[in-house]
This record gives sequence, structure tokens and C-alpha cells, in this order.
Amino acid sequence: MNLPSLPSDSLYKFISFFGMSLVLISMYFLFSEERMIDQKVLDLNSQNRQIDKKDSLTWKEARAIQTQTEFLSKRLGIANPFSATDTSYSWKMTYKGSKEEELLSDTIRALVQKFNEKESQIAQMRVDSRVNEYIFDELQKNYSKDQIIFSVLAFIGILISMGGFRAWYINIQQPTDRRTKSEALLLPPIASRCQSCGKKFEHYTVKRGTESDGHQNNFFCSECYDKGQFVEPEVTLAIMETRLDAELEKERYRKYMKKRMIGELKTLQRWNTERKYE
Repeated sequence: MNLPSLPSDSLYKFISFFGMSLVLISMYFLFSEERMIDQKVLDLNSQNRQIDKKDSLTWKEARAIQTQTEFLSKRLGIANPFSATDTSYSWKMTYKGSKEEELLSDTIRALVQKFNEKESQIAQMRVDSRVNEYIFDELQKNYSKDQIIFSVLAFIGILISMGGFRAWYINIQQPTDRRTKSEALLLPPIASRCQSCGKKFEHYTVKRGTESDGHQNNFFCSECYDKGQFVEPEVTLAIMETRLDAELEKERYRKYMKKRMIGELKTLQRWNTERKYE
């Protein structure tokens, strides 16, 4: 029983692409976690700034309470039992006293109750902030571990990718290159210009000649060679030089250009062969 052979080319490429995918996935998770950590830092800083701002405004309200109670105490002709600073307040609560003292005490109680409610909210915000800081610390610890894990995976991915690419190059590409080079050496040579008149085949009006069996000739154009023989077998190098000189003169080529182009005619295959047998 003959087992089918593995698609080695695809296998090597798969190994290389797998390694590259491992690198990209590792880098993606590393950068994603880094962005998440950065965002958490920004959120915590923003949250703490909001708490500090609210706390500052709340204690401004405490000083405003002191201002109000001072005004009422002067109006009622009694001592002010409330005092406040930027971080604390004190209040000598009156449980039994004159009507004026009880009135002032009731007013302070209502103001302080609102103040304490806001302070409770701020305290809860500080608790939430400390919880978030604890979660952030845990995330940082996990991120440090993930950095090591994903960095190792990325390094392994690089090794796998390089190994797959090297195996593909050695086992597939190099033999293909050698085979292509060998086939190219076996191909017949192809001239870039007509080896009789010197016209370049790259020009769209210059066509290659044909052999007697209809196959294309690789050296001569259709104006000089057709169906396996020269169109003008009796023409000589001198005649070709005269024709080319007339054509270049018509196109108004400079003298040094004409001299160079006419001089190149004798290097072409047809005239080299003719000169050998002269």
C-alpha cells in the first residue's frame, strides 16, 4: 500500500506561518495588556482627582456653615458652638438651653446632616478607589508574569518561523533555482537585435524571421530572414552599411552616432561569419 507523500512545500510554509502567527499573537496580547494597564492608571488618577476635588468642595461647605452660624449667633446674641477648618469641624451640641440656643442647634444639625451625607459619599468613593488600586496591583503582577510567558512564546515563534523558512529554502527553493538555471542553460540563445541589419526586436514593428518549418528564428528579423533563408542572400556588408547610412541621414542622426551604429554592423553574426569565410 502506497501512502501519499506529505505536501512538503506547504508543510514548510505552514511551519513558518505558524511561527509568525505565534509571534504576532504574543505581541498582540502584550500590547493589549499594556494598553489596559495604562488605561487603568489614567482611570485611577482621574478618580482620585475627582475625590480630592469633591472633598475640597465639601470642606468649603463646612466653612460656609461656620459663617452662617456666626451670623445667626450674633443675631441671637449667643456664642457660636460650631467651628471648622480645611480638614475638620467641631460642634458643641446643645441638648437643653434657651430657645435661641435650641434654634441655633437645630439649624446647625440640619446643615451638618447634609455635610455628613456628602462626607459619607466621599468616604465610600475612597473605599472604592482603594479596591480599584488593589485590583490594579494584582493586574500588574499578572502582567509581569504574562510578559515573561508571551516573550518566551514570541521567541519560540521566531525560532519556528526561521526554521520553517530555512527548511523551505533548502528543500524547495534551492532545488527549484538549480533546476530553473539548468533549464535556462539548455535553451537556445536569443538575440536582442537582428544579426543582419541591427534593428532591435524590442521595437513593436520589428518581427523575428521564421524557419522553413514555420518556427521562429532567434537571430534575424523578418525583413532579412524568412522561411529558412535570407531574403537577400547576395547582399554584402558594404551594401548594408550604405543602406544604414542613408537611413540614419534621413533621420538626421549626428555623425558620431552614425559612425558608431554603422561600426556595430560588422560585429553582427551574419557579417562575422561572412568575414571568416572571405
